[in-house]
Amino acid sequence: MRARNTILVLSLTLSSSVFAQNTSKPTASCPAKGSPSSGKEVVVRVPNDKPNAVQLLKQGDTLVFQLSVQPGTGYTWVVRGDPGGMRKLGNTTYIQSAKEPGAVETQIVKLVADRVGEYDISLAYVPIWDEASPSQVVTTHVKVDRGSATRP
Repeated sequence: MRARNTILVLSLTLSSSVFAQNTSKPTASCPAKGSPSSGKEVVVRVPNDKPNAVQLLKQGDTLVFQLSVQPGTGYTWVVRGDPGGMRKLGNTTYIQSAKEPGAVETQIVKLVADRVGEYDISLAYVPIWDEASPSQVVTTHVKVDRGSATRP
């Protein structure tokens, strides 16, 4: 009888650990659907960098926003308005910084410079149930020049 109880406890322990591994939260969403860019990536970290600084890009470069987010609160970052000559590249992804529930994560938003010009890119931190009421808005001015996307 004791051996049967030990086997049962061991079996339950193993199956619960397998269940815990299979139900863990992924660190990123589905792969990007947009066509990849051929240029370099320029990274803007919010809140660490100064997002209001002018970002100089060449056609084909990618502007990558790394934004602090706490998804458990129901808030997320969204691109506000028309990004002009910038095109969103793929889906928004998330990088998990800690394994604790409710921990701050990094949300990644990528925009590719398609057309020459100057654009204001605004991102808003909004509750998913009311995108009209952002708690924070970040705007970055972008200048896109002609020329090769690769630089020395």
